[in-house]
Amino acid sequence: MKITYLALICLGFLVACNSSQNTEEISSDSKDAVVISSEIEVGKELETEKDSLPSIENNRLKVNDEMMPFIKEGQLLVTSFEKTGDEDYLNLANELAEQNSKLISSCTMSGGDHDVLHEWLAPHLKLTKDLQNAENIEIANNIVDSLVASYHTFDQNFR
Repeated sequence: MKITYLALICLGFLVACNSSQNTEEISSDSKDAVVISSEIEVGKELETEKDSLPSIENNRLKVNDEMMPFIKEGQLLVTSFEKTGDEDYLNLANELAEQNSKLISSCTMSGGDHDVLHEWLAPHLKLTKDLQNAENIEIANNIVDSLVASYHTFDQNFR
C-alpha cells in the first residue's frame, strides 16, 4: 500500500512537471521512481543515493528558482527539529508534506536536470511518508537523520 501511495505521488509530480509527456512515459517513469525509493532503508545514510546521482561535467544541476524556497524551507524544518530536540515528529512530517506538495506544484523543469531531480525526490518523498507513519520517536529520529542526509545530497548535487 505504501508503494501505491508513493506511485501516486510520483505520478502527480511527473504530470505537474511535464504535462506534455504522454501516459506511457509517465507510467515507466513512475515505476522507476518506485523502484528507486524502495531501495532506501529508513535510518540508513543515503550514500548510495548520493553516489548514484549523475553529475553533468562535475557541476551541480540547476533547479528552477520557483522550487528552491520549498526545498530550503523543508531543510530548515528538519534542521530545526534536530537541533532543538523537538519530539513532535508528526507535526514535522505534516509540515514537510506541505512543503513537498508546494515543491511539486511549482515544478516547471524538463530535461536532464529534471530527470536527476526525480532520482533525489522519490526517496525523499518516501522518507516524509515514513515519518508520518513512524511508531515512536526513536524510529522518527532515524528517519530525520535520513532526511538530513537527503538534504545534504540535494545540496551536493543541485543548485
